[in-house]
Amino acid sequence: MKNFLNISRIESDSVNGYQVKYSVAKREYQPFFGFADKDALKHCLMARNALYREHGFPRSVLLEEIPISKHSSKSSTGWHGTYDREEVDYRRGTSVSVISVSIRNLQTAKPTNRSFRKQHYKTEKACLNAAKRFRKNNLMSYNAIVRRYNDSIVNEAEHLIDEEIKTLESQLHQLKGFDPARWERAYEQEMGRESS
Repeated sequence: MKNFLNISRIESDSVNGYQVKYSVAKREYQPFFGFADKDALKHCLMARNALYREHGFPRSVLLEEIPISKHSSKSSTGWHGTYDREEVDYRRGTSVSVISVSIRNLQTAKPTNRSFRKQHYKTEKACLNAAKRFRKNNLMSYNAIVRRYNDSIVNEAEHLIDEEIKTLESQLHQLKGFDPARWERAYEQEMGRESS
């Protein structure tokens, strides 16, 4: 049997029961239900589910959106995900100055990069602005797909957490990890919406 998400079974000399372990916005919730209660697991699941419905499902089943424009002292451009660097032009065998941005492949959700050659712009600032604009547009689309993906997860999770109470069998673990087929559906829904 798989473990229930955010629930621990505790057995020790002094404490025996089930405990919810859930944190949100730096606040911990840890309701405990001792084995003296014959329905301890059921009551623990009900408490956890109430927390999920009030505060949201855990990050282990949801994707996170990526912040779009964020200053960064670690980036050579001063912007997160945007870097000033040199690339090799293999056709000419020379080095080329570029602004490189970290983006997502919208069809697969995988990280990738796109480079903007400074020589193709009037100024370095114009190149940086074009790179930032491209990254912003890419991440806005990515985040919209993430929201559709997560909506799909939440719809299914709502059913599964109710099933867990009925059967006392773990169900929610099925949604852990990235689901490429679910992403593809979310991508098609979002991109179809944009083109219409």
